[in-house]
Amino acid sequence: MSEHREQVRLMALLSHRRPEIYEHVFAVPNGGLRNARVGAQLAAEGVKAGFPDIGLLVARPPAHGLLVELKYGSGRLRPEQKVWQARLRAEGYECQVCWGHREAFEVICAYYDREP
Repeated sequence: MSEHREQVRLMALLSHRRPEIYEHVFAVPNGGLRNARVGAQLAAEGVKAGFPDIGLLVARPPAHGLLVELKYGSGRLRPEQKVWQARLRAEGYECQVCWGHREAFEVICAYYDREP
């Protein structure tokens, strides 16, 4: 398994069980191995290392939206991921680190189901 496969499983689970959430969820293409040319192109487009993997920009007070960093196995937050989480929290976003697609599904659904 990999974080990629876990993210694919999460999106499939959301699309089948919670399509009303799935239509608002997006992925940020900032992970994975790339050659230097592609990495430079993405950086020029504004891709930032450490930004969370998944976003749900639906306000649920007190948060403006939810951002999820998806991990698998023994994955740990890198320093740049910790910096982004601190920045986003300071701006009023909820940030969560989830290990695996099931935990991410539960966190996303719980956030979405809160009273607006």
